[in-house]
Amino acid sequence: MNLQDFCKKLANGRLSNTSMVEDSGGLIIKVAQRQKVIDAINEGLIRLYTRFILSEKDVVISLRDHITSYRLNSLYSESLYPQDGVEIPYILDLPGEVFSNDVIKVLAVYNHDGCELPLNNSTNVKSVFTPRFDVVQVPEPKTGELMNVVYQAKHILLTVADPLEEITLPDTLYGALEAYVAHLLFADINSDDAKIRSDKQLAKYEQICGDVILTDTISLTNIQSNIKFQNRGWI
Repeated sequence: MNLQDFCKKLANGRLSNTSMVEDSGGLIIKVAQRQKVIDAINEGLIRLYTRFILSEKDVVISLRDHITSYRLNSLYSESLYPQDGVEIPYILDLPGEVFSNDVIKVLAVYNHDGCELPLNNSTNVKSVFTPRFDVVQVPEPKTGELMNVVYQAKHILLTVADPLEEITLPDTLYGALEAYVAHLLFADINSDDAKIRSDKQLAKYEQICGDVILTDTISLTNIQSNIKFQNRGWI
């Protein structure tokens, strides 16, 4: 479902009896309210993509002897080099596939051979660490070795300028997104009725998420790091 269709669904559903919509051959979100609604949709997507692992991505790091902390940020992307304040870029990109700053959480780290490394295990000498959500710390890096970082990724940021951008969600979670967006928008209205409606929508969001967890309808395929390296032509 794209952004435009989702907004129409909101206008004809959870937001239908509000001042945020107008009738223009069918209920639609008012132009003046669209940025606010899209901001709420983006916030809802962050919540869902954090609560559930809906997107897994990976990024390949070229290690350097003198660098022990590797920030997963496009500042350090080889294809965007040079950038102010960056001496050595270490994120390796494929042509047309520049790393985007969409990390929620590091899930796993693999060495060049595709072997998973211990993560945040202070008792294991081979362990790497994540002192921050977007930083991988390697105690003993070796120049020239590659490291593959698998991470939980955010949804692409939606904008008013691109109403046809797809919202990527399992069918089972669109209702949760609708409810969370309505919760945020009603919460901004200063009235007792709006507060009641906001709380009701939040409860609906929690109910849908709980049902999805209970029925285990979301599954993911684990990334095989050695295959990633082969596909990128680095082994």
